[in-house]
Formats: sequence, C-alpha cells, structure tokens
Amino acid sequence: MLLTDKLSKVLEAADLHITAMFMEMTEEFGQVGFWRFDPRRDKHSWSGQVYKIAGMKPYEATIDTEGVMQMFHPNDRVLVRDCVDGALNHGREFKVEVRIVRPDGSMRYVKFAGKPFSNAEGIVWEVFGILVDITDYKTAEAEWRHLAETDELTGVFKLRRFEELLQNEIRRCARSGRSTSIALIDLDEFKEVNDTYGHMVGNEVLQIFVNKLRGALRDIDVIARIGGDEFALLLPETPTHQTLEPISRVASRLRSIEIDNGQHDIALSFCGGVVSISPQSTVADTLRLADSYLYTAKKHGKHRLVSEAGVFNLWRPSQEDDDSGGPSSRQLFS
Repeated sequence: MLLTDKLSKVLEAADLHITAMFMEMTEEFGQVGFWRFDPRRDKHSWSGQVYKIAGMKPYEATIDTEGVMQMFHPNDRVLVRDCVDGALNHGREFKVEVRIVRPDGSMRYVKFAGKPFSNAEGIVWEVFGILVDITDYKTAEAEWRHLAETDELTGVFKLRRFEELLQNEIRRCARSGRSTSIALIDLDEFKEVNDTYGHMVGNEVLQIFVNKLRGALRDIDVIARIGGDEFALLLPETPTHQTLEPISRVASRLRSIEIDNGQHDIALSFCGGVVSISPQSTVADTLRLADSYLYTAKKHGKHRLVSEAGVFNLWRPSQEDDDSGGPSSRQLFS
C-alpha cells in the first residue's frame, strides 16, 4: 500500500474521530440524544446521551421494547405506544412532550420525536429519532408562570389567572347546572392603616387577611388579589346564600388582630359583593355585577356584604335600616 493511501486512511479515521467527538459535545451541550429502532429485529440503538437522560450507564443495560416503555411515566405510556405504532403501521412522524422516570425515581421532561423510513413496498424498516431533555425549560416555565399568575406579597393569584379560572368555571356550570358564586371584597379604610402604621405594616395586614381567608375557605376555593386592597373569591358549587357563613367567619376573626410584632391591636373589616355565576354570562359581566354589589355594600358603610338576597351587616346580628335605596337589609346571624 502506498504511503499516500495509508496517510489518507489515517486522516479519514481522524476525521471520523473528530466528527464523533463534536457529535458527543453537541449532544451533551444541547441535552439531545439520538435513537433508532429496527422493528424487524426488535433492536434498539441509543446514543450515549439517551442513556444519560434516562439515568442509565451507557451501553451497560440491555434495551428491548418493553424496557423502553417502562422507562416512560405510566400516564404517558399509552401516548408513546400510540406514536410508535403510528410510525410503524402508518408511516407517521411524531413529536410529543412526555416524562421519563429514572431508576432512582427522579423524573425528567423530554421531547420524544421519531421519523419512520420505509422500503419500496412501504414497509417500515427503521425509525430514527431524538430524545431532548427539556426539564430545565419546564422548570423555568413553571417559575415564570408562577411569577406571572401569583401575587408576590400574599401568594394568591392575580386578576388574569382568576379570570381564566372563572371562565373555566362558567363552562363547567353550563355543563353541570350546579351553582357557583364569586365575591369581590374590599378592605375598609385600608389607607388609614398605611397612613397610621406605614406601608410595611399595611403589607402585613394584607398577609394576615389572606391567611384568615384561607383558614375559612375550602381547598377548592380560589383567592385572588385584584387590586391594592381588593380581592376576589371563586367558590365552586356554592350558591350565594351559602357564602355568607364562611365570609362572616372571616369578618369575625378580623375584629381583633395583632400587627407590627404585637405592638398594636386593630379591628379590620371589609365590604363585599357576592353574585351567582350564570352559564349565559361572560367573565366581564360577572365581575361587573359583583363590583356593583360591592359598591352598594360600601354605600351602606363598613363591614357590609351585598348579594341578590339583600344587605348584611357582618358585625351585628340585628337587622339594619335600609337608607340607600339598595336591597333591603337582612339579619346575617341566627
């Protein structure tokens, strides 16, 4: 063999080595693994990064079809199997986001994609694909969503998320015919708290108020902060007359609260407007009606609640006079 031929083979081998090295670096940096499946021999071939994403030592485990399926989260296996069957039997490409459960029990989010290749008779002889680890992206996405949807001070939802949940509840009520209520709540004279004790104490009061709400409501109920001292409640499967008891319970717990590290004891109150969701109404219409009830409640004074049933004094069991032209007052407590 001529020296030039030997040199050519050495250079070719070096090129292949460099190419393989760059491919490995690309896989590692992009967290992308490559796989192939030969259905005729039930043979699976994985690149090193696929093993790493799956939490396995490269090339030490024997990979068969059942083992591949067991790698995916139980709730995702039907989807994965449907994708692979569609590729093998109908020549369809696929790309889905699923979860992998590693041998140590940890979970990774992956993008699983494949493309079938057929012979002249249309029989699929091999499927090539990629496995991309998107766990970091999913984690960041969840954090971004949390920041976008959650009030930083109180930890409850913001208005936008509340409107989305309200829209879903309107649709659900239209299907089930069950009653659901919402309430808009505004703290009484909250500006005086800020002016008297400062904004730090004001923030503390808002947090105390939310904690009182959480203690009085169910896990399925939704709390949102929609303004400085204004909040919204979504109370699934609850007619308006059943909202009075938990809301009045919150009011009673606020009549004496300690603030500023126990240095002061104040009475906190609020007004509210409660409406029942109509399957025919829109989110805007529902909020607008609740807001009008809240406005009526504030016209009656402090610690008042207004619904279609009337005006209620959250602090006093006695029936009050109706002097504002709104709904007639009712006794709240028996």
